[in-house]
Amino acid sequence: MRKEAYIKRLREEPDESEGTLLVSAADKPYNARAILEDYREVGAEIWKRFKRGRDQQLWYFDELIKVYEERCRNWRIVEELKRMVAELRRVSAGEAS
Repeated sequence: MRKEAYIKRLREEPDESEGTLLVSAADKPYNARAILEDYREVGAEIWKRFKRGRDQQLWYFDELIKVYEERCRNWRIVEELKRMVAELRRVSAGEAS
């Protein structure tokens, strides 16, 4: 799976490659926010845009958060991502993927 390979690559980035992690972390809150905004417009239909649906998309965000927390503990952008994912999970609770 492409997303698993991406997560693995982030975990294995050398410590001196902080820029790679920063770019990755900066992009993800935007992605989560866009999904959340679209969810508010179209509801559960949003998950049809993703090959593996809601559960796998939330899993992906959760795994990224773990990597960022391990490697980038003090970045506020990680906290923003966590808030976006928590809200996305909350508003879509009870939906099967």
